[in-house]
Order: sequence, then C-alpha cells, then structure tokens
Amino acid sequence: MVRTDIQNAQQTLYDFFLYSVQAEPVDVVLSTFRRLFVDYTESSTESELPIALYSIVIANSEQQFIFTLKRVCYILINNWGIQRRPDAIQDLIRMFSDRILMKPGVSLILKRLRSWMRSFLVSQDFQDLKLFAARYEDDEHWSGRYTSYLLAPQYLNLNNPLEQREAARSLSSQLKSKFRFDLAMYTAKHQMETATTRVDNPTVLGEAAINLIKMLLLKPGRFSYENLANLLHKQCHELYYWHFKRAFLHYLVYGLPNSPVTLSLK
Repeated sequence: MVRTDIQNAQQTLYDFFLYSVQAEPVDVVLSTFRRLFVDYTESSTESELPIALYSIVIANSEQQFIFTLKRVCYILINNWGIQRRPDAIQDLIRMFSDRILMKPGVSLILKRLRSWMRSFLVSQDFQDLKLFAARYEDDEHWSGRYTSYLLAPQYLNLNNPLEQREAARSLSSQLKSKFRFDLAMYTAKHQMETATTRVDNPTVLGEAAINLIKMLLLKPGRFSYENLANLLHKQCHELYYWHFKRAFLHYLVYGLPNSPVTLSLK
C-alpha cells in the first residue's frame, strides 16, 4: 500500500473525531472510539471508519497505527480539556484497561490490532497519555507534583503529534500556574497568626525548609542568588573537582546567618 493511502485513511479518522468531539455528546464519541479501537470487528467494514482503520492495519505498519491512535486520543483530550470534561478524559483512559484487549482475536487483522494495542499499553506513549487523567484523580500519587515537568518532553518532541504537544504544553502551564497560586496562598496563610481556613502545603518540603528558603530569598545583600549562580559558573570553569566543591559550599551557605555551623562550613 502506498503511503498516500495510509495518510488518507489517517486523515479520515482525524477529521471524523475532530468533528465528533465538537458536535456529539461525550458518550457517543466514547462509544465510537470503543467500537473502533477496542471492539473492532471486520463485519462492520461497510462503515467509513473501520475501513480507514483496516487500511492502516493491513499496511502492517505498527508505527503508523500507534501514531494514529495517539493523535486521535489527543484530539479528544484537547477538546474535552477546553470543554472542561475531565470525566470524559478519564473514561477514555480507562477504556484501555478493558480485558478484551488481552484476547488475541481470530482473524489476522484483529490479531495484529490487538497485539499493537497491547504493545501500546506497556509503552512510554501510554504512560504519557495517562498523565492527562492522573491530575483529576482524588488520591493523586506524590509524583503528580512533578507532572508539569514530566510533560516537557512531550511538547518538546517534534515527532509527537501536534495535538499531543499542544495538550502537554497547555496542561504543563496550567499545573505550574496552579502550583504558584497554591504556594502563594499557603505562604500567606502560614504568615497569619490566626488563619481562618487551612491551606495544604503544595510542596514536599517541611516547614523548616520553606522558612529557610524564604529567609535566603528575602535576605538583603549585594548579590541575588541568580547573580551568585552566574558568578559561580564563571569562577568554576576548568577548576579541579575539590575546588569546585568548596566554591559550591560557599554558594549554598552565602545567605545563612552567622552561626557556629555556618562559620565552620565557610
């Protein structure tokens, strides 16, 4: 099969789901996705969508299939994100847990499709996809604090579909903004003698560490830590490792008040 045929089949799927996610109810879109990628049956090849997917699978290019699957998913995720439908995003991700995907299938096409789907489930691509649902979970894992940084490789990788890069960049920006807001609220409440409402610490740092950071950042002096970092970088060029360690230690304790401990370090 020539490459143009695969591209035409892919475009058919992209166009349909882009229209569907904007015009159809969520349950209809999810049902269509399920019938196509999870419950695919060759008996439905009279429809335009199964024919398009059949054309991609029969070409025997797992890479093109995975790219198509990812782009369809991110078309849906992008639009549901705009529509504020996190439940739809979570339902989409949960669909990949269906036990039917573990069944091999009877025909060559179904065997191939199921095999590729199972490969996708154990790939980094699927881990990337799950990040978009994890942020809405009530019992979010501690690693969720770093999701904004885990998303960076997705939007920086030009080999990813455009929709994936846009979704990753948007979610990363939202999470960073939320963290800054939560940290500002926590800091403000923490400084109040009688806080009326409790605000959770959005960081993994303890109270002592946060107070130390605040003290360092607010300490007046000739140089900011940004300037000191630049000076350290310039001064340590081609230094031996031992000298670098000493210079780095001085940099770390620069803003600390004089005490027996800091004096011994300096």
